[in-house]
Amino acid sequence: MKKRNTLLYTLFATITLIALFTNQYVAPDNGYTGAPGEGTCASCHAPANANFAGQVQLTGIPDQLYAGQEYKVNIEVRKFRGNPAYAGFEMVVLDQNNQDIGTLNQPTGVSGIITDRTLLRTYFKNVIHPTDFGNDSVVTWSVTWIAPENQTNATVNFYATAILANGDSTVLGDLAVKTQLSRILTEGGPLSVEIANVTNVQCGGDSTGAISLLVQGGTAPLSYQWSNGATTPDIQSLPAGDYTVTVTDSDTSQVVKTVTITEPANLVPQIISVTGVACNGQDNGSATLGASGGTPPYQFLWPDADTSRIRNDLAAGDYIVLVVDHADCAATLPLTIEANVFIQTNAGSIAESTPGAHDGIAYVTPSGGTPPYLIVWNTGANTDTIRQLAPGTYTVVIGDLSGCLVQDSVIVGSGTCPLAGNISVVQPDCGTGNSGSISVTFPNPTGQVTIRWSNGDTTPTILNLSPGTYTLFAEDEGTCTYRDTVIIQSTGMITLDSVRLKHPQCDGTNDGSISFTINGGVPPYRLDWSPDLPTATPDSLAAGTYILTVFDANNCTSQDTFVLLGDDNTLPFILSPSIEAYLDANGIAQVTFAQLQEAVIDNCGLDTITLSKNTFSCSELGSQQVALTARDLAGNSLNDSITIVVMDTIKPVIQPFDTLTANRCTGLNYPQILTQDNCGVDTVFLLQGTGPDGSFTVGMNLDVYQVIDFSGNASLGVLPIFIQRPTLVADLTPPSCSGRTDGSIAIDFPDAATTISTIWGNGQTGDTLKNIPGGSYIAFSADTTGCFFRDTIVLDSSAFQVVLDSIRAESPAGGYLAVHLDGGSAPYEFQWFKEEIALADTSLILDSLAAGRYHMKAQDDTGCKITSDDFLITGTSARQSWLEQNITLYPNPNNGRLWIRNDQRVIIHEAVLTNLLGQPLQRWITPSLPLQLPGISDGSYLLKINTDQGSIVKQIIILQH
Repeated sequence: MKKRNTLLYTLFATITLIALFTNQYVAPDNGYTGAPGEGTCASCHAPANANFAGQVQLTGIPDQLYAGQEYKVNIEVRKFRGNPAYAGFEMVVLDQNNQDIGTLNQPTGVSGIITDRTLLRTYFKNVIHPTDFGNDSVVTWSVTWIAPENQTNATVNFYATAILANGDSTVLGDLAVKTQLSRILTEGGPLSVEIANVTNVQCGGDSTGAISLLVQGGTAPLSYQWSNGATTPDIQSLPAGDYTVTVTDSDTSQVVKTVTITEPANLVPQIISVTGVACNGQDNGSATLGASGGTPPYQFLWPDADTSRIRNDLAAGDYIVLVVDHADCAATLPLTIEANVFIQTNAGSIAESTPGAHDGIAYVTPSGGTPPYLIVWNTGANTDTIRQLAPGTYTVVIGDLSGCLVQDSVIVGSGTCPLAGNISVVQPDCGTGNSGSISVTFPNPTGQVTIRWSNGDTTPTILNLSPGTYTLFAEDEGTCTYRDTVIIQSTGMITLDSVRLKHPQCDGTNDGSISFTINGGVPPYRLDWSPDLPTATPDSLAAGTYILTVFDANNCTSQDTFVLLGDDNTLPFILSPSIEAYLDANGIAQVTFAQLQEAVIDNCGLDTITLSKNTFSCSELGSQQVALTARDLAGNSLNDSITIVVMDTIKPVIQPFDTLTANRCTGLNYPQILTQDNCGVDTVFLLQGTGPDGSFTVGMNLDVYQVIDFSGNASLGVLPIFIQRPTLVADLTPPSCSGRTDGSIAIDFPDAATTISTIWGNGQTGDTLKNIPGGSYIAFSADTTGCFFRDTIVLDSSAFQVVLDSIRAESPAGGYLAVHLDGGSAPYEFQWFKEEIALADTSLILDSLAAGRYHMKAQDDTGCKITSDDFLITGTSARQSWLEQNITLYPNPNNGRLWIRNDQRVIIHEAVLTNLLGQPLQRWITPSLPLQLPGISDGSYLLKINTDQGSIVKQIIILQH
C-alpha cells in the first residue's frame, strides 16, 4: 500500500538582529518560531545531526477555542533516536494578520515571556539555558494562553520550533524541529466544566486538599461559587469532605460539579503495655507501642532519639513519643513509667535541749517497699530511733524484702537560747542634728538582763543621739545573749549639684535634657516633676519651664526650677552641588521643588527655596549655574549658587512602517524614512539590510534603520519587506522499501499567475519525477516572465515504517509500549528485541516491561525489511536517580534562605526540614521560594522533598551567624 502526503513548502529568509547597547546575555534570539517572516532553529543550528530523530508537539489546545477562556498550552520536545543532551524552544501566537493575539502568562520551568519591541511580537521561550533531558525522552514546558474577548472568528496560529542539542556549546551537530497548530476563535460555545485535578488530604484531620477545574466555552466573564464560599477556579487548603461548585457565564448558563476530597484514617498511637521500674533509680521499666489508622508502616521516635517500638531500659518518669506513618503524618503519644512504691524513710530529728546537753534524737519510720525492713545507722545502731546524740549529721540505710535500698540523712541541731530583743528607733527631724533615740525591750528573759551600748550607756533607752552607728550587747541570768546594731542617719539640707541643661536644637524639637546629682537629706529620694516627666534625669525635652521637688526618706523636701530655650542659629546647607533636569517631549525641563528639597537641607526644617531660573530648553543642554536662596523656619537665610545639569534622555523615533509586499521580480515602492525627536535628529542610517537599492530574497526581509539625536540617544526602526513567490505543493510517494526505486514526486504551483516550467537537478524536465529512490531532489522552476525559483524536496527512503502509538516509560506495574506497521504490503512479519535479545512476544503491544531499550525488526509481503528506533523504558531506580539529578538545592551552605531548582516536569507537594535524627522541625505545603529558615541554629540538617514522582532526601548546612 502506498502512503501519499501533501506537503506545503514555503521559503523564508532569516536575519539575526544583534542586540545593541546591552551587556546582558539573552539566548536564544527572538524571531525563530517558523512563523511568517521568521526562521527556525535550523537557521543557526546547522548542519543537522543525522543520528538524531525527534519532534516538538503542542498539547492542551482543544479543537475549538472560545473568547475569554484560559488554556494551558504544553510544549513537548521528544527524542526518538540518538542522545541529544538538551532541548530548547520558542513559540509565538499570531492571528491571520500575523499579529499577536491573546495574552501569555504563568510560564513554568526555565522559561519566560518576552515582548520584542523590534519584531512587535511576544514570545514564550526557554531563557538562561536549555533544559536537560536527563534519563527521560521528553522535556515539557507550559504556559497559560488567554483568548481575547473581542476577536471572534479570528484564526489563531500557534508556531513553535525547538532544538535537540548535543551539549557541545556550538551550533553544529544539533537537530531543529518545528510544528504549527491553527484554530478558529469563536464566541462563547457551550459552557463545559471538568475536574482537572483533585489532591486528597495527606494526613487525617489536616487541610491539604486541593481541586482545580478545566473550564471551556461559555460567555465571559465567568463566575465560580463553591460550597465553602470560594470564588476562584482552583481551591486549596481543603479538609476532607464534599465540595460543590457552580460555574455561571454572563448568559446565566450554569454547570454544577461535585467533588469528594478523601483522607486517610487519623493516625492513632497506642500503648500496648507498660511496666514500671522495680527499685529507686533503676532503668528497667518497659513499654510496647503500636499505632492504627494513617498509612502503615509506622516509625517511633523517643526523646533520647531511640526508634524502637519496644523498650526495656526506661527509668521512671514521663515520656512523649513521636509516631510518624509512611505518609509523613505525625502524632504524639504521652506515657508514664511508674516506679513501684519506693521505700520512704520518713526521717526526722529532735535537737538537744540546751547547748552542750548532747540529748538529741534521730529517727526513721519506714513505709512503702516490701516489709520487713533492715535499718543500719552510721553509728552502728539498727533500731528505728537513736538517742543521746550530739549535734551533727546522721546517715541511715534502709533495705526491704525485695532487696531495694534507700539512704537518707538527718541533722540533729544544737540547743538554743530564747533571749530576743525588740528595737525601736527615732531618727532626727529635718531641722536638727542630735535628736535621735534608741529603745530596746526583752519579752522573755531569764531573770535580769544586763545591757551595754557602744557609747557606754547601760539603760534600755538612749537619747539625744547624733548620726552614727550604735551597737547593743545584752545577757540574761541564763547566760543567753543578744546583739544588734542600729544606725542614726545624718540630716541636712537637700541640694542639687552638677546641674547641666542641654537646650533643644530647634523650636518644636524634643532633644533637650536636664541632668544633676542629689546631696544632703536622707536617701532614698523621690522626685516629683511638673509637668510630669517619666525619669529622674529626663531627656527628649522640648523648650519650656520644668519644676522639680525632691523628697528624702524623712519626707524633707527641696524645690528647683529649670528653663529650656530653643536654639537654632544654623544656616541651611546645600547637600548636593548639582541637580539633573530632564527635557520632556516638548524640549522643556523644569526643576521641581521636590528636587530642591533633596539638594538643600536644614537642621530644623526649610521654609522656602528659590532659584533665579528653573525652566530650561534644548539650547541649554549641559551645566547651567543659577543663584539659589534658601530660608529655614527660624529665619536663617542662605544665598548661594547651584549647578543645573540639563539632560535629554528621550530617544528619537522612526515612524512605524507597514509591511511592503511585492512579487520576486517586480520593483518596490520604498518609503521615505521619517523621524521625530524633542530636540532634533543628528543622523539616520541603515544599520542592517539592503536598503532601497538592494536585492531582496524570497520571503520576509528586514531593513533595520538607526536614528541618533544630538544627545546620543538612539533607537531602531524595522521595515518588513515580504517578497512573494508561487506556493509549491508536492505530492510524494515514498519507495515501497529502502533501496527501491518505485517512488515519485509531483509538484504544482496552484497560485502562479503564469505557466511554470521545471527542470530537476538530475536533468529531467516537467513537474513529475518517477521511479526514484528516497533522497533530496532540487527543482529549478521559472514562470513566463523569467522569474525562477529553487526548491529542495525530501522524499522518505521507505513507505514501510514502525510507528509509535504510545509509550509509558515507567510505573509500578512496569512499562508499556504500543506500535503499528504502516506503508508496507500486508501480511507482515516482525520480531521484538530487548537490547539484542529476541523476545517471545508476538503482539504489537507490550506490557509489564522491565527497564531497558526495545526495538522491532519487521518485513512486509514484498520482502522489505526495516528496523525501528530504540524505545526506552526506564525503571524505578532510574526514576530515583533522575529525581536526584533534577532537584537541586542552592546555596548550600545557606544563610537561612534556601532555593529549590527542579525540572518543570516535577511537581513539589511538600518539603520537610528535620534534624539528623529525622525529627521534623519545619514543614512547607506546596512551598513558596525561597524557603525561609528563621530561628534554626547553625548546623547540618536533612530536607525531605515529596513530589508527584517520588521523594528524595538531601543534606543541607545552615550558617546564619
